[in-house]
Amino acid sequence: MKRIFTTLAFLTIFFGATVKAQQWSVPEENKGLLVKITGSWCTYCGLWGWDAMDSLVKWYDDDHIIMGAYVNDYTRKLSNPGADFLADEIGYSGTPNFSGNGQTVGTSWQQVSPIVEAFAAADTVFANSAFEITNITCDTINLKLRTKFFEQMPGKFLVKAYLIEDHVIEYQKSQSDSADHHYVLRGVFTTDSTDSDTVTLSGANQNDQFEKLVGIGLDTTWNVKHFKIAATLWMVNPDDAEDLIYVNGTDVPQEGDFTGCSQVEEEEDEEEEGSGNQGGWTVGLDESSTHHFEIYPNPASDYVTVSVGQSADFSVEIMDLLGKTVLVQSSVSKNSALINLTSVPSGLYMISIETENGEKHLDRIVVR
Repeated sequence: MKRIFTTLAFLTIFFGATVKAQQWSVPEENKGLLVKITGSWCTYCGLWGWDAMDSLVKWYDDDHIIMGAYVNDYTRKLSNPGADFLADEIGYSGTPNFSGNGQTVGTSWQQVSPIVEAFAAADTVFANSAFEITNITCDTINLKLRTKFFEQMPGKFLVKAYLIEDHVIEYQKSQSDSADHHYVLRGVFTTDSTDSDTVTLSGANQNDQFEKLVGIGLDTTWNVKHFKIAATLWMVNPDDAEDLIYVNGTDVPQEGDFTGCSQVEEEEDEEEEGSGNQGGWTVGLDESSTHHFEIYPNPASDYVTVSVGQSADFSVEIMDLLGKTVLVQSSVSKNSALINLTSVPSGLYMISIETENGEKHLDRIVVR
């Protein structure tokens, strides 16, 4: 039977005990988000979708956040409102469905690779959210969430922390009654606040930080030894208040660990070796680069200037987070170019600069 995480228990933990202050920093790095929308009842989720998830875990387990959002599970053993919300936010027309950074790619799961690899390779980190495990028992886990903005950013931002369990042994159609499910999304950390997810309603200045205390109740059947937590930061789309844009996230505690429950044994589980990065998209700046790349201002409105440092022929390509090109511009024998963004909708984009000798620079840009 599931143990209910009540408001009273939440208040008792946070205000009936002293929370020790910890000094830790939010990582200034980009980490992608891979989500498989799936179901234990789904035939193809247990066939090619199962193999696809295995491949993504092998490639990106150490580098990105990975979740399986189980929907329409009539037994409710794997699905939950948090998984339903995330799946609805991503948008899907069937299962299995894959996404990178909140952008659906449908059944074309290989398209997740260029999305998260380009995201991680970008030089600019606009903001990030991280967490500290402040308290853990066999009934509850409590976190301190911290969000930091490394650049000035306008808009409304939300933080959502997810509890994930790996190696969940449950039924899967086309597999068995005891299939080994990867990174099952178990639920969302909450507070007793009516607007518990909100970080800021009006944007933030560079180096602004925001903190929040959240908690989640645990089911007695869950295995604490296989837990992982993901803190994710989202921006409300300025053109569609119902749409969220993934900004960044972390899945490693900056302080604290999962000890504190009798389920947790002292010995560590053996780590499985991954097969490395096999996405096949080469990004970033060549080590022998003779050009100095700059993109400013960022965030940008109507125009952005791209500089390569010295005169050259170069091209600029702006792509959405699915890799779709929205703008291309070429320059001949120039050291900079002014890019007109008036036709580009507001949002987060990848910007690629490539010179005549093949030197390439990849970054992110916010268009507002």
